[in-house]
Amino acid sequence: DSAIREMLAIDKSNWQVVEIIGWLYQYYIAERKDEVFANLKKGKKISKEDIPAATQIFTPKWIVKYMVENSVGKMWLEAHPNPELQSKFKYYLESAEQDEEVKQKLKEIINKNICPEDIKVLDPACGSGHILVTAFEVLYEIYKSAGYVEDDIASLILTKNLYGLDICDRAAQLAQLAVVMKAREYDKNISNKVTELNITSIQESNWMSDSKVKECLMNGVDNQLLAQSQIEQLLTTFNDAKEYGSILDVKDFDFEFWNERLTAIQSLYMGLFYSKSIVDLQENLPKLVKQAKIMQQKYECVIANPPYMGGKGMSSKLSEYAKKKYPMSKGDMFAIFKEVILNHTSNNCYGSTVNQHSWMFLSSYEQLREYLLNNAVIDTMVHLGTRAFEELAGEVVQTTTYVTRKINEPNYIGKFVKLTDYPNAKLKEEKFLKFNSNDIYTCKQNGFHSIPGSPIAYWASDRVREIFKNAEQISDYADVITGMTIGDNNLYMRFWSEVNYQKINIGQVVYEDIDLKERNWIPYLKGGGYRKWYGLYEYIVNWAESTNFNRPKTTMKDKYLRKGITWSFLTSYAFSARFFDYGFLWDVAGSPMFLKDNEKLYYILGLLGTKITRYFLNLVNPTLNFQAIEVAAMPMIYNEDKKENIEKLIYDNICISKDDWDSFETSWDFQEHPLLRFKENGKVSDSFNKWKEYKQEQFNKLKANEEELNKLFIEIYGLQEEMTPDVDDKDITVVLADETRDIKSLMSFAVGCMLGRYSLDEKGLAFAGGEFDSSKYKILEVDEDGILPILSDTWFEDDIVEEFKRFLKKAFGELYFNENMQYIADVLGRKGSESAEDRIRTYYLKDFYKDHLQTYKKRPIYWMFTSGKEKAFNCLMYLHRYDKTTLSRIRKDYLHEYQAKLDRAKAQAEAEGNVKLNSLYSKYQSEILEYDRKLQVFADSQIELDLDDGVKVNYAKFKGLLEAEKDVVGRGK
Repeated sequence: DSAIREMLAIDKSNWQVVEIIGWLYQYYIAERKDEVFANLKKGKKISKEDIPAATQIFTPKWIVKYMVENSVGKMWLEAHPNPELQSKFKYYLESAEQDEEVKQKLKEIINKNICPEDIKVLDPACGSGHILVTAFEVLYEIYKSAGYVEDDIASLILTKNLYGLDICDRAAQLAQLAVVMKAREYDKNISNKVTELNITSIQESNWMSDSKVKECLMNGVDNQLLAQSQIEQLLTTFNDAKEYGSILDVKDFDFEFWNERLTAIQSLYMGLFYSKSIVDLQENLPKLVKQAKIMQQKYECVIANPPYMGGKGMSSKLSEYAKKKYPMSKGDMFAIFKEVILNHTSNNCYGSTVNQHSWMFLSSYEQLREYLLNNAVIDTMVHLGTRAFEELAGEVVQTTTYVTRKINEPNYIGKFVKLTDYPNAKLKEEKFLKFNSNDIYTCKQNGFHSIPGSPIAYWASDRVREIFKNAEQISDYADVITGMTIGDNNLYMRFWSEVNYQKINIGQVVYEDIDLKERNWIPYLKGGGYRKWYGLYEYIVNWAESTNFNRPKTTMKDKYLRKGITWSFLTSYAFSARFFDYGFLWDVAGSPMFLKDNEKLYYILGLLGTKITRYFLNLVNPTLNFQAIEVAAMPMIYNEDKKENIEKLIYDNICISKDDWDSFETSWDFQEHPLLRFKENGKVSDSFNKWKEYKQEQFNKLKANEEELNKLFIEIYGLQEEMTPDVDDKDITVVLADETRDIKSLMSFAVGCMLGRYSLDEKGLAFAGGEFDSSKYKILEVDEDGILPILSDTWFEDDIVEEFKRFLKKAFGELYFNENMQYIADVLGRKGSESAEDRIRTYYLKDFYKDHLQTYKKRPIYWMFTSGKEKAFNCLMYLHRYDKTTLSRIRKDYLHEYQAKLDRAKAQAEAEGNVKLNSLYSKYQSEILEYDRKLQVFADSQIELDLDDGVKVNYAKFKGLLEAEKDVVGRGK
């Protein structure tokens, strides 16, 4: 408060004042805001006391100016054209040129007799007042242009024009301060002229329930029924009002009655009735009546940056009220305020706001869009996209700001400025001021209805709208299904590599043939990232345990295990559709479609993989969520003449993508490592180069195919004027060869051969559960006990580096063995005089497990037991070869043996006077001794694993023994 009082004596430019006040308020709530959002992540609802901290944000001044100048300024200028005045409005945007019929209608509704005092401006979520201050500026220029005496203007604006509401008392105080300081800039005596502003914080009426208060209010009233009705209405309307704020539905107040009551209450003698009741009435009743007046009347301009708060954050009271009063917009507070703004706006007048653009596209807001389009027109819009607010630069918040007019005119043409492609707030403002014609679009109001769901897709051409209007939909050719939800993913879902492979039903065709007692896991589509044509088949679901979760309707049972098309519901980049073969069930995140005629499967997959579908989906919903209903509504034009060509391309694309997916060990159809597949003369470097050449050819072929598909479908849809068939390299979803990645994956494959997951004798998985058969490993013998020590030197015969050397000789031959070791070490980043063997050892010791965790998405199949920070003792164990004696064997055959060897090595170092080595061995001994104590407890327990429980649960059984426990199990587990 002292800082505020000091500011009263400071002469600053108007926006400096607003910024100071705004940032002062945001500083005031910043700490609480962090607490609120931290609690929200824990599932705690936002209380009414915390709503301001959770929802306040300072709107960039140029956006505020756009909203005000194009509502308040436009309302005046359309009635009183004035080029000189208009030139002062830097962010003024001329409305689109209208058809003659619309022009005539507008002439009839424009109030040419309007005077500046008639333009009432409301900000129903005024915060610290920056919108009201900007409105003051614009109004001041309007008053001047109308010939008002300048000494009177400031007081007229404060008393006649500006109205503000906020849920936060402190925010309303700062808003009052901001407009008063703005007024002082023009009239130093304003405080003597204006004693009360039409800006207030929402107050509650809970105190009125006291019988003494009601008695005071009823005292001396002739019409007792009217008094009782009005008192009850005031009490009911504003009960817990801070829970709801400006979204309250306020109507039917008799202000003649309340003005009389206010006068009577102020004259009451303190001793006549219970004094506290009189004090409450005299202090609080004027506030309630004032806010009721503000909330009941209509306004010429309603302007706001409303709060953003999703339904998940709302308290139960607020959520229930939103569902009851605002069923079309209940999903988020910003959407509710769209209705509030429209409700407070007088007919033929303006509303303006900035909010998230999701209301323009999401199916959940379809009713809201229809309501708005039927009751108002969009005059102008600046579609901002991400990073329009500098303070939200790190968050992906898509915003738009726009001005509506409350008239019903389906032929009204709106003007739209598309700034979504510009990456930051400063550039968006600069591009808006330059008015690049490529950024400007116009669209008739009724044009939005031509696309299913009525998205505000203003950039769609007439041809595109015609396609949506006349073409069939994909749903005419396919059943597009929203997948199932399993509730607790940790309980029912796994990566396929976690469980016993023999218990997974891979490639099953007939659902009734599955014996869930023998094989309880079924492949499960769960979306993933951006990938086209084939792949992202990683998950399985425990169908035997599924009775507790929400299966799809029984009518969908005939779809189980059928082949079809899937896509990722949520992606970080763009829509991507993929073929899936027989044997799958499907999650919401990997929803499927099943063709009514499988002869058309490749044709529709081809369409879904083109730029056309991406463009159409971007019209319907330019977010990164792709719902089944939106995919089903895509326009479908079937061309029999081009079908055969399209099918050949799609078959090729699926083969290329499947080959790519299966080249990595995270695919259940992985057969052999690509560097073995392309082995020619025994040189690993030559194998890589051959692989690199092959991958580039595949990449180029897939790109050419996709461009040909685009060309064919662009011709089918008649969109040659809209787009080109070109495809960017970044949109091709097969990987090119990567020397470092591929050498590391070879080293991972080598570990798999050492431990028995793979064999050089046969392709594909050699062992991933069931009965272990050592006879499968003739070329390269499998490690007998399934335990590989990874130590600082070769302390054991089956040391991992020694095993890798054996693998390299068997897999690539001995002729180029030394050259291959050097090459691999160099790719790993060998430094200076470091030997190849040392570099390979360092990788296995320090970096292999990090890469393994990343490859298997924190569900490792090889587990690294480690003694601690010094990494004195480490060994790898293959999950599928674990049994209850494994820990005892690690302790007896390796740890104790290593301790004995270390003791001898330390004694020798002491004898030789090697201080450095002696010190290192001492650290190792201390760490190993402590590790042995912990390991003994677990070894004696003979822990059993149930692979169905998954890696996370089983990993947690060995707390303190394994590498990267926090990554796999989670913190605090």
